[in-house]
Formats: sequence, structure tokens, C-alpha cells
Amino acid sequence: MRCLLPLLSLVGCHADAPISTPRARASLTRGPGVVRIATWNIETVGSVGGLEYRAAADVLSRVDADIVAIQEIASSSDEADLSTLASDLGYGWVSFAAPAFGGDRNAVISRYPVTSEAVLTSADLSGDPSADDLTRLLLRVTVDVGGVDLTVLPVHYKSGSSDTDEFRRAVETLRTLQAVRGGPGGATVVLGDFNEELADLPLFPSSFSGYPSGLPASWTLGRDLRLRFQLSGLDNDPFRVFTDPGAVILDALQLDGSEVTREASGRRLDYIVVHPSLRASPTEVYDSSDEGLGGGLPKAGAAPASSASADASDHLLVFADLTLGPATPPATPLGIADLQPGDLWVSEVMPDPSVCSDSDGEWVELENRAGQEVDLSGLHLEDESGHVGLVSAAVIADGARVILGRGGAPCGPAAIATFSSALSLNNAGDTLWVYADGTLIDQTGRWSSSTPGTSLQRDGAGWCDAITPFGSEWATPGAPNDCGG
Repeated sequence: MRCLLPLLSLVGCHADAPISTPRARASLTRGPGVVRIATWNIETVGSVGGLEYRAAADVLSRVDADIVAIQEIASSSDEADLSTLASDLGYGWVSFAAPAFGGDRNAVISRYPVTSEAVLTSADLSGDPSADDLTRLLLRVTVDVGGVDLTVLPVHYKSGSSDTDEFRRAVETLRTLQAVRGGPGGATVVLGDFNEELADLPLFPSSFSGYPSGLPASWTLGRDLRLRFQLSGLDNDPFRVFTDPGAVILDALQLDGSEVTREASGRRLDYIVVHPSLRASPTEVYDSSDEGLGGGLPKAGAAPASSASADASDHLLVFADLTLGPATPPATPLGIADLQPGDLWVSEVMPDPSVCSDSDGEWVELENRAGQEVDLSGLHLEDESGHVGLVSAAVIADGARVILGRGGAPCGPAAIATFSSALSLNNAGDTLWVYADGTLIDQTGRWSSSTPGTSLQRDGAGWCDAITPFGSEWATPGAPNDCGG
């Protein structure tokens, strides 16, 4: 997180920020509950007072969006220029991500109060401290729009058309979904430069089951997504990760009927993705050279020079009018049909309890990595012998580790649910598979043996013996694993 600023303290974020004169603003009148959002890859702001800066100010003034997701802020001086531009145009809140690979970062400017913001790394999202797989860190900003929370995630995915570029985009979209799930819930919008075209689908390969060549030396995939290599692979479709759970990509056209958002390449790269309840939101690609055609969404003030869009950036701004309903109730738990590989993780098992019989004392620890509560009803576990343990109804909190006890009368740590006793954990060695509505969610490595009264703890692709006492046994139920360093 770089800065979250009320208007009067904008200069305080960058002590050397140039001062310019705020312009009078011709503002539109919105209908009840209507908020205008926009996304723009601005290709740097330009120095205060220069051609790019003035053209950007003209475009933003004309569109008059309440909240704008900005991509390609290239440096700290560019941040200062954007802060000044926001101040000039009456945007009282500015949020920046930090740079990751390269200097580019995303930003959000808003006329509505920002109530929370987070800059999210791949380590944050994966739970793997070694993960470093985002080209640009994710920024998640929640804005109070007249008492209704709206969460905005600007994105700018890896550019290029090689398998390596597509692989990195596949990773970045999955990380974005994790950021959405880990947010406050309610109305959420993902918008920005996807660096991919819907018209190019399907892509080849359709999925990745391993690493392509040419990844940066310091680029490290989080272990949660490495798991997908063993399972369904990483889907090579940067849109389906949003549309399969039900989100909608808004249709947007220029006034001349073109859907292109980057004129030089003739491609549509910039998108706004919303909840299906907002699918009817009117949307437009703004090109100042189309002003003479008339029509389109209402705009503020006088039309700028026809060259303003091209002078400001190589991308066109995309904007939409969203009608927000009353405050959204808290998100309901995810059902098993909503889960994706890696959302649940078998983190610890007790195959050979010493305090009572196997039928009463065996247990499995599950960790929730879905970014949201999960209802386990219908989940099932399977072992090497094909025995299936159906999990009883229970809700597991985001980030929690919970114990599933084998049927019978559990005698070890407190269990929030059981798995049917048809499944037993083989003391001499076994593997577990976790299935949710027919989808493989997790597959453990094989353990070769177990010590009575000592749990086995997941350690990367393998297992280690617990070294922490738990009553008369050795285990860490409900707590982080401890393999002794």
C-alpha cells in the first residue's frame, strides 16, 4: 500500500509533487444508486502541464467517472503526477500498488471515500512465502458509495503472445480470483488491461501441466498452483476463471461500433468484469475522435480536441454506469461445487493414534485456502484402496485448519465433522485424494509409514513426523505444522 489520501493531504504523499490549478468541473447528475466506473491503461500520466497530462485531464473530465482504475503508472514521479491530476479533477482518494517485476503499477482514483485498501503479493494469496508469480502486484480497494461498499480490483496482466506469457496470465487471473474471494464480499468489479482478446479464444495449449521455458529466474510459482500440475492443470483462458463462477464481461463499443481499445494493434484488451446482477450496465469505449458521431452515454462539459485520447495514451478508456442495490449481505459460504483445485489442503493426518482405537482416533486436518468460508457438505476423501469417506456437514472459516474425525466416537482433538468409517488411514503407507462434486481438489504425496501416537504433517510434496506434544501424543491439530525447521 502506497498511500490512501483525502484531498487536502494529497501533496503530503509526495513532498515534491508539482502544484497545478484545480479546474472547474462540469459534473453529471447520477440517478439513484448509479456510480460511473472506468478503466484506463494511461501509458504514464505525463509531466504536469505537458501534452499527455492535459489530454488525460480532458478525457477524464469529459467522461466524469466517479472511480477510475489506472494502469501503467511507471515510477514514483508518475505517482506524483497522477496525485496532482487527481487533485486537479476533484478525486479525493488515491491508492497505488507497489511495483513487482519492472516498474509498472496499478492505481485507483476515487471521488467516494476509500474505506480499505490492500496491496496483495503472491505470497499473501498463496500462503507460500516463497511465491513470486505476479507481474504486477494486485491492488484491492473498497469504496463507500453512498453507504454501499464497492470493491475494485484494477489488473494489468502480462503482455505478449508466447506460451510463457500466456502461462503467466493464467497464473495472474487465478491470483485475482483469490483476491476477490479474500475481499470483503458484496459488489466487486475486476477491470483493466487483460492483454488478451476474447476473440482469440480458444488458446493453445488449452491448459498447462508444467512450466513453459523462458520464465524469469526469480519468478517462483506458489505451491498452491503447483498442485494443479498434478490435477487439472492451469487453464489457459484468462476470462473463464471469472465467467465460470458467474461473473459477466460487459460489452463495450466505441461510438463508431468498434470494440477495439488499443487502436495501434486493433485489439480489444481492456475489460470490465462484474457480478451478473450488473450485466445490463451501459458501457462505452471512449474515443475523443468519435465525438462528432453523437450518442453514447451522457458526458460532462464540452468535447475535448479530437486527438485527446490518442495524445493521452495508446489505450482507450472504458467506462460503465453501475446501479448498485442496497448493502449486500455477507457472502454465503462456498459450496463444494464452487471449489477449485488447491482451495482445500490436507495438512496433517493421524493414521495410528495411541490414545484409542484407529476407528475412533484417526483424523485428518483440512486447511481452507479458498479465501472464503466453505461448506464441506458432500466433500469426500478417497485412499489408495478406493475406499471413500464422505464428510459430514460443517462450515470451515477462511484460513482455518479443522479436524475431520473418523466415524465412531472421536477420542483425540475436537473434530468439527467426521468422514465415514469406510475410509481408514493405512499405518504402513497411503495417499489421500480430496474430491468436491467430482472435481479433484487436493492430492497428497504418499506417506510410507507412521509412528504410533505421532501425526504426519504435510511438508511440501512429502511428510514429516510431528515434533510438538499434544497430550500424550505428538501433533498440532488446528495449528500450523512444525517439522523442526
